[in-house]
Amino acid sequence: MWYRFSSRGLIRYEEVANEIAKILYPALKALYPKYKDQIKELKKEYQLLEAKQSSYSPEQLSKLISEYSAKVKPVQNALENDMTQAFNSARFILSKTDLDYDFDFYIILSFNSDWKGGYYNKKFYLSYLDIESEEDLAETIEHELVHNKQFKNYGQGFSQKKLQRIKNTNYFDLKYEIAALATNVLRQLPNLSDYINDRFQVFKATNPWANYENFVVQEIQSLLNNSQNFQKFLEQSEWFVVLMYGDEDRSPIQKQYNKNKLIKILHEAISRQAKEMI
Repeated sequence: MWYRFSSRGLIRYEEVANEIAKILYPALKALYPKYKDQIKELKKEYQLLEAKQSSYSPEQLSKLISEYSAKVKPVQNALENDMTQAFNSARFILSKTDLDYDFDFYIILSFNSDWKGGYYNKKFYLSYLDIESEEDLAETIEHELVHNKQFKNYGQGFSQKKLQRIKNTNYFDLKYEIAALATNVLRQLPNLSDYINDRFQVFKATNPWANYENFVVQEIQSLLNNSQNFQKFLEQSEWFVVLMYGDEDRSPIQKQYNKNKLIKILHEAISRQAKEMI
């Protein structure tokens, strides 16, 4: 259900994350009708506050934000209470792994966020309105479980100077994120066996004499030993393309060291799949 390779930093909890998402996503979705009117009103108030914030003094704005937060908190708490059984089931699944599961789940209601979850100082946050599907939730959970494995008390005792340095660093260049971002890429890549089988069928259509076993060995060697071929394989993942080249909203990984580390982790993961085929 879980495995970790320390040689290059590969950490994966794919099956565990999928199991947890199968429990949490239906439970989260089922609660929406119960809270949709409250969420709708909070969203209206947030949008109004955001539109008029430039007309307030810093003191006025701070007071209004505090008042707004006081209205959001009870709804978040109610959602968390309704999710208690589902969260406990998720912890039971985690108890079968080498992960620390002595943490609390929190629901965040955010109307202008670009994140779906977070693990910080033994607190697992889920952005309720940003989870779009069970698969989306599973990807988020696995990403954060990697941080759980790296540092079960991540964030505890961080100085303000370190927190500010983290805040000022390009997200994709945070060294703690590389292993977790690798799981995002791997989830979007085709299974190596399926990928090579598809290529063999195309090749065999014009080369009926082709031997499958020989083809597999040659394809794997070509993929793993040729950096350009490996790069093309990785570029089937939208996440990898964004990490390498960025997009209109996000800057790519800036440090070559981090790019190299990401590719090494991905190479280790694909090599594992290759070994299972030969």
